[in-house]
Amino acid sequence: MVSIGSRLLSSLVLAEDFRHVGWNYVKDNILADNVVIIWGNYHQNPQALIWQTSEGANVLGFIGEHTYIVLGWEGDPNHPDQVILLDPMRGRLKMSYADFMRNWSFLDYSGVVVK
Repeated sequence: MVSIGSRLLSSLVLAEDFRHVGWNYVKDNILADNVVIIWGNYHQNPQALIWQTSEGANVLGFIGEHTYIVLGWEGDPNHPDQVILLDPMRGRLKMSYADFMRNWSFLDYSGVVVK
C-alpha cells in the first residue's frame, strides 16, 4: 500500500533557480526537455525602480518586470537568429537573439528551470 505522502512526493518536480548564466545554460536545459522560465521585462527600455525594505536594504527592480517561458529557437543553437517564447500576456512570440539577451540581462540572466 502506498501512502498519500509517498504519492505526493513521487509526483513533485524539481525546480532550480539560476542567475548569471548564459545562453548555453538555457539551450542545454531545453535540449534536456526541461522547462526554462526567465525573468525579463515587458518593455525594451525599462525604467529602474529602487526601494528600501523595512530592514533598510535597497532593492533594485524595473517597471514592467515580466516572465517568459523559453520554447526554443530558430537558426544555429549556439547563436540563434530568433528565440521563441511563451509570454503569459501576449502568447507565443519571437524575439531576436540580441533583443532576448538584452531583455534577459536587466534581471541578471535569472530564472527557474523545472525538471
